[in-house]
Amino acid sequence: MRINLLPKDERPLKQSQVRWDFLVGLVGFLALAAVLTFSWVENARWQALSAAYNEALAREALLQRQVQSVTALRQQIAALEAEETLYRDLMPEQPSPAAALAVASSQAAGQLWIEKMVWSGAALRINGYTRDAAALSGYLTQLQSWAAEADLRQLTPQEGSDFHMFAIEVKGVPRSAAVELD
Repeated sequence: MRINLLPKDERPLKQSQVRWDFLVGLVGFLALAAVLTFSWVENARWQALSAAYNEALAREALLQRQVQSVTALRQQIAALEAEETLYRDLMPEQPSPAAALAVASSQAAGQLWIEKMVWSGAALRINGYTRDAAALSGYLTQLQSWAAEADLRQLTPQEGSDFHMFAIEVKGVPRSAAVELD
């Protein structure tokens, strides 16, 4: 049997006995490790958020520059459209040959037959024949109300019949001839 004669405070500890100062140190070390880990994670998160914020600011600046360029382009387009409108208003009216031919031929009435229509620049030449001078006069009146000038250039009677050959020249055909066709 062994007897320990050392005072109780100086006796060596048993293996099963808890050492409180070691546990306090271990808990302190774990707390320090946890604080350092969380601070490192939060620092990484803050850096990622800062990078995203800076990227968002750069994109916002880019979008604002694009908006300014689009606004400038819209202003240029509006100015060019106004200039185009001004030039169109200054330009003389140029008729559409197909529309002018359609309107001129649709106004021919009963005793009037059109043989040929020739478009030459700003003038329309109509050749045909009629049996009734009143029908020709009515046709000429309709053409004069539609165009700036409609002149009867030639009227010759056909020998051996009651037909008359005519030639009409129409000038100043309006640009809106297609609208008048409807």
